[in-house]
Amino acid sequence: MRLSLRNAALSSSGWGSIYLELHQQPKFDTIVYQHTMHVIAYGLSGSSLRERWLDGKLRTETRSKGDIAIIPVGISHRCNWNTSVEFMLLAIESVLLSFFKKFLESTVILGILPN
Repeated sequence: MRLSLRNAALSSSGWGSIYLELHQQPKFDTIVYQHTMHVIAYGLSGSSLRERWLDGKLRTETRSKGDIAIIPVGISHRCNWNTSVEFMLLAIESVLLSFFKKFLESTVILGILPN
Protein backbone atom coordinates (compact mmCIF):
# COMPACT_ATOMS: atom_id res chain seq x y z
CA MET A 1 0.00 0.00 0.00
CA ARG A 2 1.30 3.48 -0.91
CA LEU A 3 1.91 5.86 1.99
CA SER A 4 1.55 9.04 -0.04
CA LEU A 5 -0.51 10.45 -2.85
CA ARG A 6 0.66 10.70 -6.44
CA ASN A 7 0.90 14.18 -7.89
CA ALA A 8 -2.34 15.54 -9.35
CA ALA A 9 -3.16 14.34 -12.89
CA LEU A 10 -4.34 17.89 -13.72
CA SER A 11 -3.95 21.10 -11.76
CA SER A 12 -5.14 24.71 -12.13
CA SER A 13 -2.61 27.46 -12.68
CA GLY A 14 -2.74 31.22 -12.13
CA TRP A 15 -6.13 31.35 -10.40
CA GLY A 16 -4.89 33.21 -7.33
CA SER A 17 -6.57 31.98 -4.14
CA ILE A 18 -8.49 29.03 -5.65
CA TYR A 19 -6.93 25.75 -6.77
CA LEU A 20 -8.51 22.82 -8.58
CA GLU A 21 -6.86 19.40 -8.97
CA LEU A 22 -7.85 16.09 -10.54
CA HIS A 23 -6.42 13.04 -8.76
CA GLN A 24 -6.22 9.43 -9.91
CA GLN A 25 -4.83 7.51 -6.95
CA PRO A 26 -4.08 3.82 -6.37
CA LYS A 27 -4.92 2.10 -3.07
CA PHE A 28 -3.16 4.22 -0.45
CA ASP A 29 -2.75 5.33 3.16
CA THR A 30 -1.63 8.87 4.03
CA ILE A 31 0.21 10.13 7.08
CA VAL A 32 -1.48 12.63 9.39
CA TYR A 33 -1.23 16.13 7.91
CA GLN A 34 -2.94 19.52 7.93
CA HIS A 35 -4.07 21.36 4.81
CA THR A 36 -2.92 24.95 4.42
CA MET A 37 -6.21 25.77 2.65
CA HIS A 38 -9.87 24.81 3.04
CA VAL A 39 -10.46 21.73 0.86
CA ILE A 40 -13.57 20.25 -0.74
CA ALA A 41 -13.02 16.78 -2.24
CA TYR A 42 -15.51 15.46 -4.82
CA GLY A 43 -15.57 11.73 -5.63
CA LEU A 44 -15.49 10.83 -9.33
CA SER A 45 -15.10 7.05 -9.11
CA GLY A 46 -17.43 4.28 -7.97
CA SER A 47 -17.92 3.00 -4.46
CA SER A 48 -14.90 2.52 -2.20
CA LEU A 49 -14.42 1.77 1.48
CA ARG A 50 -12.22 4.22 3.33
CA GLU A 51 -11.10 5.23 6.77
CA ARG A 52 -10.71 8.92 7.50
CA TRP A 53 -9.46 10.70 10.59
CA LEU A 54 -10.53 14.33 11.04
CA ASP A 55 -9.14 16.10 14.08
CA GLY A 56 -8.18 12.70 15.52
CA LYS A 57 -11.65 11.15 15.15
CA LEU A 58 -11.89 7.96 13.04
CA ARG A 59 -14.75 7.44 10.57
CA THR A 60 -15.16 4.38 8.37
CA GLU A 61 -17.06 5.37 5.22
CA THR A 62 -18.24 3.97 1.94
CA ARG A 63 -17.63 6.75 -0.56
CA SER A 64 -19.53 6.83 -3.84
CA LYS A 65 -19.39 8.89 -7.00
CA GLY A 66 -20.64 12.39 -6.22
CA ASP A 67 -19.87 12.29 -2.48
CA ILE A 68 -18.01 15.25 -1.01
CA ALA A 69 -15.67 15.66 1.93
CA ILE A 70 -14.90 19.01 3.56
CA ILE A 71 -11.59 19.54 5.33
CA PRO A 72 -11.10 22.97 6.95
CA VAL A 73 -7.68 24.56 7.09
CA GLY A 74 -5.58 23.49 10.10
CA ILE A 75 -7.60 20.35 10.97
CA SER A 76 -5.46 17.21 11.25
CA HIS A 77 -6.40 14.74 8.52
CA ARG A 78 -5.48 11.22 7.46
CA CYS A 79 -7.20 8.80 5.09
CA ASN A 80 -6.86 5.51 3.25
CA TRP A 81 -8.72 3.71 0.47
CA ASN A 82 -9.08 0.00 -0.24
CA THR A 83 -9.08 0.49 -4.04
CA SER A 84 -7.98 2.92 -6.77
CA VAL A 85 -9.95 6.18 -6.69
CA GLU A 86 -10.48 9.31 -8.75
CA PHE A 87 -11.47 12.62 -7.18
CA MET A 88 -11.27 16.39 -7.61
CA LEU A 89 -10.02 18.80 -4.97
CA LEU A 90 -11.13 22.40 -4.72
CA ALA A 91 -8.82 24.26 -2.34
CA ILE A 92 -9.62 27.80 -1.19
CA GLU A 93 -7.19 30.12 0.60
CA SER A 94 -8.42 31.41 3.97
CA VAL A 95 -7.80 34.98 2.85
CA LEU A 96 -10.42 34.58 0.09
CA LEU A 97 -13.02 33.30 2.55
CA SER A 98 -12.17 36.16 4.90
CA PHE A 99 -12.77 38.60 2.07
CA PHE A 100 -16.18 37.08 1.31
CA LYS A 101 -17.05 36.93 4.99
CA LYS A 102 -16.38 40.66 5.37
CA PHE A 103 -18.29 41.37 2.17
CA LEU A 104 -21.34 39.36 3.26
CA GLU A 105 -21.00 39.86 7.01
CA SER A 106 -24.24 41.73 7.52
CA THR A 107 -26.45 39.12 5.82
CA VAL A 108 -24.74 35.71 5.81
CA ILE A 109 -22.89 33.62 8.40
CA LEU A 110 -19.96 32.00 6.60
CA GLY A 111 -17.92 29.14 7.99
CA ILE A 112 -16.59 25.73 7.05
CA LEU A 113 -17.20 22.72 9.25
CA PRO A 114 -15.62 19.26 8.81
CA ASN A 115 -17.89 16.80 7.08
